[in-house]
Amino acid sequence: HPGNGKPPVKVTLKDLENESRFRRKKVSAVMQCTGNRREDFNKLVQVEGLTWLTGAISNAEWEGVALRDVLAYAGVDPELGARSEEEGGEYEMLHLQMEGDDRPKVGEWRDTKGFYGASVPLSWAQDPRRDCVVAFRMNGAPIPLDHGAPVRCVVPGTAGARCVKWLAK
Repeated sequence: HPGNGKPPVKVTLKDLENESRFRRKKVSAVMQCTGNRREDFNKLVQVEGLTWLTGAISNAEWEGVALRDVLAYAGVDPELGARSEEEGGEYEMLHLQMEGDDRPKVGEWRDTKGFYGASVPLSWAQDPRRDCVVAFRMNGAPIPLDHGAPVRCVVPGTAGARCVKWLAK
C-alpha cells in the first residue's frame, strides 16, 4: 500500500517471478532465528515454534527481487525513506510494515484476529546497499514451507523476526 490516498497495489508470486517486470537478485545472508534459545524461554511461558537450544542460525542464498524495486512498482517515492530518516530522526522516521499469513500462538492463546508482522525503517528497505529482497527461492529451489514459502522478505543484518515469512502485505 503506497499511502497518500493511493489504492493498494497487488503483486502476485507470478508477478515477482516475471523477469520482464522485475530484475532477479540473489543475496547470501546469515539469519538468526529470534527463537534461538527458545527452550530457555519455554521455561517461563510456552511459545509456538521449534524448541531450539542454540544453533538456530544459518546461511542461505536467497533469490527474488529487490524490495526497493517492489516498493517503486507500488508507487512509493524511492527517496521517501532517506528523507524520512534525515528529517524525522530515529524516533519519527517512516517504517515499512510487513504482514505474514501466520497467526502467533503463546501458551493456550492464539491470535485469531491479527497476524505476525514486523517493520524496518523504510530507508533500509529502499537502500541498495542493504540488499533487502522479496525472496521466493532459497539455495536454488523454491523456499520450503517452514522457511516462509511461497514468499519471504529477507532483510540482511537484522534478526530473523524482521524477515517476515509467508509474506502477505
